Amino acid sequence: MGLGTVISALGLGTLFNLNFALLRFDAAALHQEDLMETLRRLAGEKQA
Repeated sequence: MGLGTVISALGLGTLFNLNFALLRFDAAALHQEDLMETLRRLAGEKQA
Protein backbone atom coordinates (compact mmCIF):
# COMPACT_ATOMS: atom_id res chain seq x y z
CA MET A 1 0.00 0.00 0.00
CA GLY A 2 1.43 3.29 -1.08
CA LEU A 3 1.30 6.72 0.45
CA GLY A 4 -1.11 7.91 -2.24
CA THR A 5 -3.59 5.19 -1.26
CA VAL A 6 -3.53 6.25 2.38
CA ILE A 7 -3.91 9.94 1.52
CA SER A 8 -6.76 9.13 -0.87
CA ALA A 9 -8.59 6.98 1.68
CA LEU A 10 -8.36 9.61 4.40
CA GLY A 11 -8.98 12.54 2.09
CA LEU A 12 -12.09 11.14 0.39
CA GLY A 13 -13.81 10.40 3.68
CA THR A 14 -13.11 13.91 4.87
CA LEU A 15 -14.43 15.41 1.63
CA PHE A 16 -17.65 13.37 1.84
CA ASN A 17 -18.22 14.53 5.41
CA LEU A 18 -17.50 18.13 4.44
CA ASN A 19 -19.97 17.98 1.54
CA PHE A 20 -22.68 16.47 3.76
CA ALA A 21 -22.10 19.17 6.37
CA LEU A 22 -22.17 22.00 3.81
CA LEU A 23 -25.41 20.69 2.29
CA ARG A 24 -26.90 19.95 5.74
CA PHE A 25 -27.55 16.38 4.59
CA ASP A 26 -28.19 13.86 7.38
CA ALA A 27 -27.35 10.45 5.93
CA ALA A 28 -28.35 8.72 9.18
CA ALA A 29 -31.94 9.95 8.73
CA LEU A 30 -32.41 8.03 5.48
CA HIS A 31 -34.45 4.82 5.43
CA GLN A 32 -32.48 2.01 3.84
CA GLU A 33 -34.73 -0.66 2.39
CA ASP A 34 -33.87 -4.33 2.27
CA LEU A 35 -34.10 -6.64 -0.74
CA MET A 36 -37.67 -7.71 -0.04
CA GLU A 37 -38.85 -4.10 0.20
CA THR A 38 -37.16 -3.31 -3.10
CA LEU A 39 -38.69 -6.31 -4.85
CA ARG A 40 -42.15 -5.43 -3.50
CA ARG A 41 -41.77 -1.85 -4.67
CA LEU A 42 -40.62 -2.93 -8.11
CA ALA A 43 -43.54 -5.36 -8.38
CA GLY A 44 -45.90 -2.47 -7.66
CA GLU A 45 -47.32 -3.64 -4.34
CA LYS A 46 -48.60 -1.00 -1.97
CA GLN A 47 -46.56 -0.46 1.17
CA ALA A 48 -48.23 -0.42 4.57
